[in-house]
Amino acid sequence: MTDKVQVKKRRRRVGCLPVVLILIVAPIIAWKVLEHRFRLWLIPEDLGVWWISYAEQESWGFGPGGNETSVIIYALPEEAARATSASGAAYLNQLDSAARPPRDRHNMFGEWKPTPVLEGELGKRANLAGYLNRYGFGIRINRGIETYINSVISSPGSFYAYGRIGVAIVDPSKRKVVFLHSG
Repeated sequence: MTDKVQVKKRRRRVGCLPVVLILIVAPIIAWKVLEHRFRLWLIPEDLGVWWISYAEQESWGFGPGGNETSVIIYALPEEAARATSASGAAYLNQLDSAARPPRDRHNMFGEWKPTPVLEGELGKRANLAGYLNRYGFGIRINRGIETYINSVISSPGSFYAYGRIGVAIVDPSKRKVVFLHSG
């Protein structure tokens, strides 16, 4: 073969590489963007969270009869942390405004209460494992994260509320929001 023919073949192969990469990478990026938006939808928009520092989720099945277990930790913006520290549950309770149209509501939460979480509220025991494993679909969580969540659940200074599909815990001292889902 001549050098010109080899160069043309090499250019064709290299020319296809960007197209193949786009066809593979674009759907992955699109999925990650949708996943991130869904995870943000789980927490009241007025908290201003946008950064997810930890997420562990497992699903078994889909639709009615499917089960999912999640632990998601968000970074709480400083402004929201200050307001929560200053006003506590009163600040959090005004976030889920009834003025929003139903389809525009994020995961609506009931009344926010101060921690510690009472025994039996998160399953048989007031700890992370008791909540995540209550239906037999527990997931493995980083040991440090589990210790942190158990500490927040059992100590004063944070606030929690049950939503339609999970429980949220706001820890203003560490500037974190924890979302737990088991069902």
